[in-house]
Amino acid sequence: MATIIDTILPWNEGEGKLSLVVLIPTEAFSFPEQLHKVFPRPEREENPTSPFLSAGAARLLSLSSCVAVGTLDEQGRPWVSVIGGHRGFARGFPPSNQMPGRASGFDAGAGGLVGMSTFTGPNDPILRNMTQTPWNGEKYMVAGLGFLPEARNRVKLFGHVAQHMTQTGKDGNKVQFVWEIEQSLGNCPKYIWRRSLSYDESVEDPDVMAANAPIGTLDHLTPEMVDLIHGSDTFFIATRNGNVDMDTNHRGGPVGFVRVLPAFEGKQATTIVYPEYSGNRLYQSLGNMMSTPLAGLAFPNFSTGDILYVTGVTKIHIGSDAERLLPRSNLAVEIKVTSAILAKKGLAIREQVEPTDHHSLAEPSPYNPPVRYLISEHAPVFTSCQATTQGDAIVTSVQPVTKDVARITFNIEPPSKGWKEGQYAILDFRSRLDHGYRHMNDEDPRRLNDDFIRSFTIASTPSSPSTLSILFRKVGIATDLMYHADRHEDLRIPIIGFDGSFSMVEQRHRSLLYIAGGLGITPLLSQFDQLDSLKVIWAVRTRDLDLVKYVLNAQPRLREILCLYVTGTKPDKEREWKELGVPFIPRRIEQHDISAIASEIKDNKAPAWFVCAPPLMKRSIIEWIGTDGEVFSEDFEF
Repeated sequence: MATIIDTILPWNEGEGKLSLVVLIPTEAFSFPEQLHKVFPRPEREENPTSPFLSAGAARLLSLSSCVAVGTLDEQGRPWVSVIGGHRGFARGFPPSNQMPGRASGFDAGAGGLVGMSTFTGPNDPILRNMTQTPWNGEKYMVAGLGFLPEARNRVKLFGHVAQHMTQTGKDGNKVQFVWEIEQSLGNCPKYIWRRSLSYDESVEDPDVMAANAPIGTLDHLTPEMVDLIHGSDTFFIATRNGNVDMDTNHRGGPVGFVRVLPAFEGKQATTIVYPEYSGNRLYQSLGNMMSTPLAGLAFPNFSTGDILYVTGVTKIHIGSDAERLLPRSNLAVEIKVTSAILAKKGLAIREQVEPTDHHSLAEPSPYNPPVRYLISEHAPVFTSCQATTQGDAIVTSVQPVTKDVARITFNIEPPSKGWKEGQYAILDFRSRLDHGYRHMNDEDPRRLNDDFIRSFTIASTPSSPSTLSILFRKVGIATDLMYHADRHEDLRIPIIGFDGSFSMVEQRHRSLLYIAGGLGITPLLSQFDQLDSLKVIWAVRTRDLDLVKYVLNAQPRLREILCLYVTGTKPDKEREWKELGVPFIPRRIEQHDISAIASEIKDNKAPAWFVCAPPLMKRSIIEWIGTDGEVFSEDFEF
């Protein structure tokens, strides 16, 4: 008896076209119609998708309390539902030749069957889409994703509905269907947050569901919808390849990795953007969008039970086009929303939360890169596709300051055209650190989405165009390379350029107040000698005692205008802090401290506050300052 189906599924046209574009030099992106003439088609492995339901896929499905299901509406637009139930509500039956031990008399067909029966919210798109005439006039196309985040596991399914029944009204909203499987594929664990999900039986109560019904379907995103998207770490996406097949998959990342283009001039927000991180290079969702630029997305809040359904028109941005929209992205997807539904408490599953304050206990994926912000909402930076190098920074010395902080000095060849005080240098570490594509890298997972471009605030004065110094903390592969530069002979790092506008010198006609957190003191060092009068507040941790000593030795006059806020101090260490000879407060900076500083200003002119601190501290300080002056800020997000 044969136990393996020999059929190998072909790549569809969109998958082939996208792989061709992505895997060739970026300078050819402007001429996609001529790519096949200029560049040979990249060699691709065989499509790993199985034309049947494998035994492993069936087992994962039976363990899942969550299945994302993609369906089509009467216009052929994809929607994705997030269906939940007690484990076992979804069952898979592989074809007989994959299960030689199965009792005779049961026929799961050539590709196997999947069946599920459960309740869902009244606004779930699947209820509407499964009661209308199939979009293509034949059987309903269905794409599913068995989702087991507890084990960071998932399996994709595609097929056509064989039997179905939907029920709405006073007895609840129930969906039952069986579909004949034509494709299945297990996917990798990257970007899946580990969380424990369970079925919430309140979805079976029609009164609870009716009380949370939405106003209706909208053609834009409300502020509440935008907040849900920006607070998401996970969404599900459904796409189709013409009328041939569909795909439903998962996308995950850090909280906020999906962005919404801001609405301007009174218009409503309508456009969602997300980055495509390094994956398995099958390009199945993206390939579908190349051939049929439509997608349905679902953003579940597993803590509250709210879920946002959207469908829209897609556009794929590649290379420099992606960078101009979402800096540091080689691939980005834009979705122009045509319909959106926010279903309060419409999700049939909930995650385990902390019992006192109910915050999520989900564990982020170690592969998650930092959030990438839209060019329209964050200060632009130079990136690998946006600028060519201007020369090399050649290491001349590294001076350790603490166990993880050092000052590094470079010679610039050829000499720079110059930079201003308060600016940062953009360095390109690709030649040293980029080892090429890898699908998985558990030893260093964040390397997979790293562009190896780094920005560092310049600590030296701009008096010489041929030298510069940087004060940095060893926190990753690039800073580790610089900290141990003495291990590398003739270490050269290409310079992309200089940017930023954080000059106190330009505001010195006003009362100046500088608030720093940790290494946020660095921008002050390059311009301090040009300033006559200012007040400095510096928040540090006790581990940074040697950093404070270093800065005070480099700028002795700073003692006269500095107030330190130190966290993590112990009684036996307080003496060392007091010996520095500057005001020392052993706690975090608080709102009343900012109010007290503002009240001391006697100048009739509005003061200029300069804030350079980690993101959370920066946001709090700016909020506390309020209208007591003009704020200039910088943080460590780039």
